[in-house]
Amino acid sequence: MYKLICYLTAIYQYSKTIHYEVKGEAFYGKHLFNDRIAENMNGYVDLIKEVVYLGHAKDAPAAGAILEGALPLLPATEENDQQNYINLYNLIFNALDEIEQLNQKELSVGDKNLIGGIAQDLQQNLGLLWRQITPYAYETMQERVFMPEAEI
Repeated sequence: MYKLICYLTAIYQYSKTIHYEVKGEAFYGKHLFNDRIAENMNGYVDLIKEVVYLGHAKDAPAAGAILEGALPLLPATEENDQQNYINLYNLIFNALDEIEQLNQKELSVGDKNLIGGIAQDLQQNLGLLWRQITPYAYETMQERVFMPEAEI
């Protein structure tokens, strides 16, 4: 779960960083969009610490260790808003991949319910980002192999 905490921290930090750097047309909408993506990340970190660590009588990772783990995950910001959104998309994709790997392990029902809720929010954000990114950028995004095609 430590790695998931690091991803959530990186998503929060990157989304807030590009939140202050967006520019041009639709500035305010992009600004708020980044707030929407970042808004639950710190709360999820707190819940993982309380449910997964403290709930199993284990010490939660300290802030310094989390920041040390999150730092290498942070993409560089670019001058191009669309590239920043592609970077954020890939960061969230990797967090969802980490959740998929966690689901392969034996977890308590509480742990599974918690990471399932986190996955739902991240997957929704991934879909919103997909709509934000222009078609020319698709080739730089990672394929979502963990998500089977759903019949609608």
